Amino acid sequence: MKLLFAFLLGVVALTNTATTFEVVESSTNKEAIKKNQKVEKSEILIRNTANEPVQLGWKRKSNTLLEEWDYSVCAYGECSIGVPGKGKFKALEAGEEAFFALHLFPRKKTGNGKLEIEIYDLAHPDLSEILTFIVEVTD
Repeated sequence: MKLLFAFLLGVVALTNTATTFEVVESSTNKEAIKKNQKVEKSEILIRNTANEPVQLGWKRKSNTLLEEWDYSVCAYGECSIGVPGKGKFKALEAGEEAFFALHLFPRKKTGNGKLEIEIYDLAHPDLSEILTFIVEVTD
């Protein structure tokens, strides 16, 4: 009886960790450009896997992009200059895809940087994914 109870608790625990969204391909984008080029749009796709609309939020986990660079981020059309501490996506319908994107102009300054963004379900903040953008700018 104890074994059956433990098994049922495990099944319930697995059911409660179901996600409402997923990263479509990779959660990491690497960009290597010359100092006179730009990252027009480095994009990571996210899909609503729930059977109902989902509202996603995001927050900056870390940012080592050079201060001399000019950059902005967009979360499914909601764009910001630089990288604010947090934001949210427009609501995603069941099965709908959205994107988080980085746009970067190095202004002829070489260097390396990384941006980490945590995406999460506003209704279930414990359901999250980390998106990583790595940029290398050379001569």
